[in-house]
Amino acid sequence: MKAYPAIGGVIFLYMTFLYAASKKLTGNSDGSNNPPQ
Repeated sequence: MKAYPAIGGVIFLYMTFLYAASKKLTGNSDGSNNPPQ
């Protein structure tokens, strides 16, 4: 049963990574985000 919290954490980190990557790739498309560093 200890595997379920670990899987949840991995999914959370993965989704956070995808969100950050998508924001970085499309940062300038809508003009509302800061320009990439």
